[in-house]
Amino acid sequence: MKSLAALLLAGILTGCSVSAATQSGDPPPALAPGATNPGVTQANLGQTVCVSGWTATVRPPASYTSALKRRQMAVLGEADPAAYEEDHRTPLSSGGAPTDPRNLWPELWSGPHGAHAKDVLELQVLHDLCSGRTTLARAQAYWMGDFWMTTVP
Repeated sequence: MKSLAALLLAGILTGCSVSAATQSGDPPPALAPGATNPGVTQANLGQTVCVSGWTATVRPPASYTSALKRRQMAVLGEADPAAYEEDHRTPLSSGGAPTDPRNLWPELWSGPHGAHAKDVLELQVLHDLCSGRTTLARAQAYWMGDFWMTTVP
């Protein structure tokens, strides 16, 4: 976990503000450093991520993500797959790579920084992206940075 000063600097560089929240259990960088979808660009946001239902067109099948989650959980020594969602480090809605294993990791469903809480942040970032309040590069940097669980976009 980075120091508060490092988190503040990272937030300033990416246009994010730091909240008082802290997170344990963020994805191990070696497991899920993040990866982006080259088919999503700043120029085509209106035809990709900003189209309602677009993520369903690129979401990998559950058979793929379930198998990957089982392999990753074994590496992490975790035993309860039902407590986890295989999630995209950089969300599909922010131009994350759909099937790249570097962009997928087992994330707890519950807790203040679990999958349900991240979903709320994903919607806010998507809104900011599609309204022009942020850029694709900034949104992707937010998710791929090691501070995203401790910041608010």
